[in-house]
Order: sequence, then structure tokens, then C-alpha cells
Amino acid sequence: MDFKSIPERVGRSIDNTSWWILGFLAAWLALAPWPLGPEPHLVEKFGMLSRGELTRPIDIFDVFYHSIGLFVVGIKAWRASRRPDSGTT
Repeated sequence: MDFKSIPERVGRSIDNTSWWILGFLAAWLALAPWPLGPEPHLVEKFGMLSRGELTRPIDIFDVFYHSIGLFVVGIKAWRASRRPDSGTT
């Protein structure tokens, strides 16, 4: 297995995934658990971060977990802006 080709394959997979699917998944993760809780986890965790209370490992993991969809959408936008056809997918 050629490990140097893994980032290229992951990038192609992100490029080939439609915007609406990635947007839906990013919104779902970022807003979770909106029907159950009073506020989304990301809002809660960023509030904890601003107050200096984000110290437990599970809370730090929660920030990364709930923001991974936004990160992938950002990667797709960045890759689309660097293509010559400039994001026509």
C-alpha cells in the first residue's frame, strides 16, 4: 500500500461528494443534539472554552467530533477554489 497516495485519494473522495450531502452532515453534527438539548454541543463547548472550563478530555473530543463536518466542508471549499474550473460541482 502506497501511503503517499492516501491524502490524494481522500481529497478526491471529498471532491466527488456532493455539496448538499456534506452540508447536511456538517449541519447535523454541528447542531446536534438540537431536538434533545437546550443548545447545540458546539455552542455549549465554545462557551466552556471562552470561560476556561473546557478541561475534560471528553469535552475536548466533543468539540473535535462535532466540528469535523465543518472541517470537511472547509477542505472541499478550499480545494474547489484552487481548481481551474473553480467549484462548478
